[in-house]
This record gives sequence, C-alpha cells and structure tokens, in this order.
Amino acid sequence: MRTVILIILSFILTTTVCYAEDSELQAKAFHQMYASLCAKNINNLSVLKEKIKDLPSFPPEQASKFLGGNSGSAWPVPDKAGLFVLSLPDNKNQCAILARRASAVKVEEQFLNFVASAPAPLLTRKISDSYAKTASNGETHTIAYEWYVENAKRKFVFTLTTSKYENAEIQALGSIAIVSE
Repeated sequence: MRTVILIILSFILTTTVCYAEDSELQAKAFHQMYASLCAKNINNLSVLKEKIKDLPSFPPEQASKFLGGNSGSAWPVPDKAGLFVLSLPDNKNQCAILARRASAVKVEEQFLNFVASAPAPLLTRKISDSYAKTASNGETHTIAYEWYVENAKRKFVFTLTTSKYENAEIQALGSIAIVSE
C-alpha cells in the first residue's frame, strides 16, 4: 500500500513539474514570437505579410476568432512548445500573438521587461492595468504600456492579456499597435 501511495504521489509531482516546465517554455516561445514577429515588424507589417503569404492560414471564419471580430488573417505558428497564432487585422497597424497555454506569471514578467526597454528617444508609461471575469478564459489580467515621444502624433501601444485559468481557451494574448492621435 505504501508503494502504491508513493507511486501515485511521484506521478502527481512529476505531472505538476512537467506542466510548470512546459508552461515556462511556452511563455518563452510566446515572448520570442511577440518580439520577432510583431515588435520587429510593426513599422512595416506589409513586409511580414509578404513573407508569410504562402504559409497556410486559418479560413476567415476561424481567423475571426483570433482577430476580435475584425477582418484580417491569422496563421498557426508551429512550435515545439505549444499552440500559437499570429493575427494581423486588416487596415490596422496591429500585430498579435496568442498562446493556448503559457505561464501567465512568466509571460507578464517577460512582457514587463520588454516594454521597460524602450529604445531612445522613446519613453515608456503604463496606460492601463485591469482584471475581468470571462466565460472562456476565467479571470484575465490586461496590462498596457505605450512607447512615445513627447508631442509626437504616433505612439506604440503594447497590450498583454493573460489568464491563469487552467482550462482557458487562450492563456496569453499580446498585441502591438501603432496609434496616431
């Protein structure tokens, strides 16, 4: 009996450790995609679209789920760490990465480090921090920052929404948009 309990306990601990490791790897992959696909290309999304135009994308009815009801395109982004989606709404200077699974704590930590490192002469400021209850993702945490230059008409808005809910449809959604005033 003692052996059975030890086996069950070790299985539970191993499963928990594997999930934690996987969610941390997923968070790292999420951040790498956010930086290399969205941040790197936000100034010229047409170049990104041209690079990925021949890759398989979601049909419009599925893509709309990843575009917040906007028209546009969405692509699955294959990665050994998990399920990710790149979405590019039409007629907007916006790029987003979605992760089915990722450690909310790690994703937020990496996001905060990233937005804090605005290149000169850009400045950084937090513009929102809120929590919401949702049917599909449980409690979500949304934070947004902007990179700006005083008196400039354009700014970069970085938004991250995370969920710690184990059964969330999406545990991380990061977007970057160029906003003109």
